[in-house]
Amino acid sequence: MALFTNIARIQDGLLLCSDSDEEADYTKYQNYAKQLFQKLEAMEQKIDKFSIEESEFTYHYYIANGVCYLGFFKKNYPYRAVFAYLKELEEEFRRIYNQQEIEEANRSFTFIKFESVIRNLRQKYTDDSSLADKNIQQLSENLTDVQRIITKNIKEVLERGEKLETLNLASSKLSNESKVYAIKARNFKWRMWWKTYSPLIIIAAIVFLVLFIKFFIW
Repeated sequence: MALFTNIARIQDGLLLCSDSDEEADYTKYQNYAKQLFQKLEAMEQKIDKFSIEESEFTYHYYIANGVCYLGFFKKNYPYRAVFAYLKELEEEFRRIYNQQEIEEANRSFTFIKFESVIRNLRQKYTDDSSLADKNIQQLSENLTDVQRIITKNIKEVLERGEKLETLNLASSKLSNESKVYAIKARNFKWRMWWKTYSPLIIIAAIVFLVLFIKFFIW
């Protein structure tokens, strides 16, 4: 699951919304993320997805329509799940807020009410991962053909002022890979639901059929 999630406007790095795991303190990593937001404007049209490693964690960025969606994950969390999560986050954000509202925001956390949506999505991807742990691991192993360049330390990026264009050029395949993961995760969840409840449904159908025959046919 995402340890914290930030949504920021590209043009000025304004933090629009944020949500984090309340059981841990990620203040230091949040500060690094805020500094990186200030460097995003120059590369918006060049990269829409990239990742930066820091210690045992990884920052994952997804950029669309002038907004950056950042998810902070443990390093071993599957890339497909990460970008499926960020893509769905972007879709929900755009469903609720229009471009004018985003452009006119003039203070941090303007869209603080969106935190509840983030929490629900975080929980959804936590549940999907726990239900399909083995399946997700297999999906992750198949991602070796996706091209990516990740820095070893985020502080080096901030200190050197390295261009973000060089950090991670995730191939165009990654978008399709994340969509495939999202579909497979939903399908797997449906199969688990059916496996759990199908006996009850079958029993209920049999009872209904017996009652129907008893009262309406006999």
